[in-house]
Amino acid sequence: AMTDLSSLRVLHVGADTVRQLYRGSIKPDLLNLFEEPGIVQFGGYAWHAGRIGRDSGYQYSLQNSDLGLILLLKNFNVKPELIGPHLKIEVSPHLIDKCSPAKLQQLMDDLAEQILDDCTANQCAIHIAADLQGWEPGHDLVERMACRSRRVRDTSGIYTMDFAADATVYGRGQSALWGSASGVQCALYDKTLQAQTVDKLDYWRPVW
Repeated sequence: AMTDLSSLRVLHVGADTVRQLYRGSIKPDLLNLFEEPGIVQFGGYAWHAGRIGRDSGYQYSLQNSDLGLILLLKNFNVKPELIGPHLKIEVSPHLIDKCSPAKLQQLMDDLAEQILDDCTANQCAIHIAADLQGWEPGHDLVERMACRSRRVRDTSGIYTMDFAADATVYGRGQSALWGSASGVQCALYDKTLQAQTVDKLDYWRPVW
């Protein structure tokens, strides 16, 4: 078949999310930062400290929006004095954009070593994004996608469910996900809506 791509525009290609996990035991007295939620000083930066919901897998967070980092601490399922996956660092697009990979890794490692004893890098998830304009996925996208993954999710309001294909379709094709978090994933979604949801539209507009 022939496909006319003359209306397709590539607005941006690059990493737009980094999530670095670390293992170790939480340093004594570190959790004192969260006794009174608010602004705290840690690692040479000011952070907003608070508790977070159990769904995240962590109990506490340190967030610095200007720097572009969120630190999720204290795994719900492991005591703080025991070695476990106690830290996840989430990096915003604007920090990724202004740092080299080596400099960003060093920044994350330095913060992790101030949080954890016996600190070791655990896993890292990197999202490589291609932002396109002028294309809409067809209603049969899930059925037509050829891939090895049997795990497929299409989100934004339940629309159909296919138990045989391990696929759930929510809504009108605004978001689709192939693969599992422990492996390689492919996601298609309306990034304008996603950027509005996470309050990053002001960053992405000039990039696009």
